[in-house]
Amino acid sequence: MSFLSQLILLLIIVSLGFNYSIIPGYIYLSNIISAIISLILFSQLKVSQIIDERRNITVLAFLIFYILLNLSSFEGIKWIYLFIMYYSFSIYFRYLNPSINHILSAYLIGIFLGTIFSFQFVDISLLGYNVLSNESRGSIDALGGFNTFGLLAAIAIIIAIHFQNIYKNITIRILLCIPIIFLLYAEISTLSRGGFLTMIAALFFYNLFNNSIKVFFGFMLVALVAISLISQTIDIRNLLDRYLFYDDLTGSGRTELWAYVLSIMNNPINILFGYGAGPLNIDTNVMTGSSIAIYAESAHNTYLEIFYQFGILGLSFFLIFLFNISTSLEKIKDSKDKMILKTIFFALLCSMFFDSYFFSLQVAAVFSLFYATFNYGGLDEKFI
Repeated sequence: MSFLSQLILLLIIVSLGFNYSIIPGYIYLSNIISAIISLILFSQLKVSQIIDERRNITVLAFLIFYILLNLSSFEGIKWIYLFIMYYSFSIYFRYLNPSINHILSAYLIGIFLGTIFSFQFVDISLLGYNVLSNESRGSIDALGGFNTFGLLAAIAIIIAIHFQNIYKNITIRILLCIPIIFLLYAEISTLSRGGFLTMIAALFFYNLFNNSIKVFFGFMLVALVAISLISQTIDIRNLLDRYLFYDDLTGSGRTELWAYVLSIMNNPINILFGYGAGPLNIDTNVMTGSSIAIYAESAHNTYLEIFYQFGILGLSFFLIFLFNISTSLEKIKDSKDKMILKTIFFALLCSMFFDSYFFSLQVAAVFSLFYATFNYGGLDEKFI
């Protein structure tokens, strides 16, 4: 790999692993690093390459114009950032041809080291209902919250499991148990149900695409070891109550919020075109006896988020984009690369039912990177 390609991978490790908020709620380290990456990539393009990119640049310009035309607040600009980052990483794959395993390894190392050195997970002694207190949540807010980290850790865990499956060296397999157990411990300690369900979905899809259940049994063995270790210090019943939605059938009010958002989509114009790019800004109580302040800017469902902001038209474009991505995944020749990328892709499709990750600045760069990776098989043909 070229020096530039190696430098970008190093930057990815730093930005994903240590994703502190520079300005809480707005600017994260991964976004700053990704912006630098985009400048580096664009500066390396030759005139002939820019000419070759004219179709993709035209599509990008159209998307930017569409966002600006439908802008409901300044925060809607984040969609433009998302599009530019996705295109930047697409250029990275098209012209530098990095190894998929190098990208996945960089991600795994970044999340693992970031978890260790920034302590972006809750102390094991706080597991159970106590973890829901504001005091115990402070250690992970810099990353963007429990749900954000839960998603990042879930992806890292399935990547580590994949490496265990494809590498035959027994030493490597044993060493990979360390990040799997550690990240599983961090995953559970966040009590992020969306992250945990994403991990389960990823495990299901990986075994499905692998045509084998041995990975599932291997993971269950590791999980049992981890659970046996943490069971000495926590109340398992409290933990199960959390993950089985005991006394919380609405998913922290999500289902009521979704119903409320759908109820306000009652104007034909809004149904077709949405309310414009920007946050929900709901200032009323959706849940009885509880403030909706924590949900004010998000529908906590990516599909519903896009429907609210851009209507059926925007949601249709998004679904077409996802269909094109799935088509590109099928074009990847290496069966092992295809297996893990399809696993992550379908797991993320599931995760978007729980939160608006695609819209969140905390992970905008992460999503841009992964979706450009998914599209690796067809980058020479189209942008979307």
